[in-house]
Amino acid sequence: QHFAFSFLFAASAAPPCVAAAMASLEIMQAEPWRQEKLRDNFTYMRTQLADMGFELGNTDTAVIPIYIRDDLKTVMMWKSLLDDYGIYVNPFITPGVPAKQQVLRTSYMATHERTHLDQALEAFNKVGKKFGVIK
Repeated sequence: QHFAFSFLFAASAAPPCVAAAMASLEIMQAEPWRQEKLRDNFTYMRTQLADMGFELGNTDTAVIPIYIRDDLKTVMMWKSLLDDYGIYVNPFITPGVPAKQQVLRTSYMATHERTHLDQALEAFNKVGKKFGVIK
């Protein structure tokens, strides 16, 4: 027996999700510096990662895919970044992506400071060289 028909058979968003989305929009309007800082952060990371020699996916967002194009290297880099440097990225390998499309998906926030980004860049540089993804 069902007691919450409107919840079970509706496609509308749950009220807490709507409230969270509304609160997010209010913060974005009240604090525009966050969007500017976020754009500065991901633009800096895109530029620096590309200058190091990483192959990046086309994006103009705070999610930057780094193409590794090999399952084992993708997993090993993900593990090294996490275990050795405390940096979490999302690995995408087959069968979740087609062959030769394996990536490490990186994400950035407005609250990241330049020192955080530079530490991450140093780790990416070391790990990328260790696994032969960059020279």
